Amino acid sequence: MFRKTILAGALAAALAMPALSQAYDPNSPQPAPASPNPGTTAANASVMTDAQITTATTAEGQAQYEADRAAYMTALAQHDAAVDRTDARWARQQRAYADAMAVWRWQVSECKKGHQRACNMPTPNPANYY
Repeated sequence: MFRKTILAGALAAALAMPALSQAYDPNSPQPAPASPNPGTTAANASVMTDAQITTATTAEGQAQYEADRAAYMTALAQHDAAVDRTDARWARQQRAYADAMAVWRWQVSECKKGHQRACNMPTPNPANYY
């Protein structure tokens, strides 16, 4: 029993020693541990950890989130209104072109029937049918 206690204590002591505290052996095939690069350290300073992200989700973070969502919805509503105006204009243009083409076909038909007045009329302009 005494041997098991000593063995367990020795094992616990060996496991408790930090691995990084061991000295680097230059003859080892393993590469030397890298020292912190100041550039890398500076670049990583802006990277948020999970704890920082959680902390950032505070009341002011939530308020900023809500403000961003409101700004997005406003921009989306303005975009939708612009699209609706464009769609309405496009529909008017299509209707004007179709009306002008209908009048032009009527003119051609009347001209072929021999009605000189229809032959002398100017070609319909879709802009006149808006």
